[in-house]
Amino acid sequence: MALTPAERKRRERQRNRELGVSELRLPITRVERQLIRRSAMAAGYEDQTEYLLDLVRKDRDTSQQIKRDCPDCRGRGCFTCCSSEAEIRMRDREERAQ
Repeated sequence: MALTPAERKRRERQRNRELGVSELRLPITRVERQLIRRSAMAAGYEDQTEYLLDLVRKDRDTSQQIKRDCPDCRGRGCFTCCSSEAEIRMRDREERAQ
């Protein structure tokens, strides 16, 4: 027997709770929205959310690679590869604590 819309929604909410899914709201302009839609379509994505998540993952991976390859710090943190002075201070404190 098919599930009713209420049962489907209840199962979806339960699954989201189990996975720790939370909603992200991002105010963007119409032009930004069109840019995301067009870029996702050009890259072969049907789902714009998945496109944005892939961009974030690729950025994270690229940043980690840059930090590993940095001759100044070799991933410990420096102004060449790190995004902020706060990040460097945090790493320095962690190193001193160890």
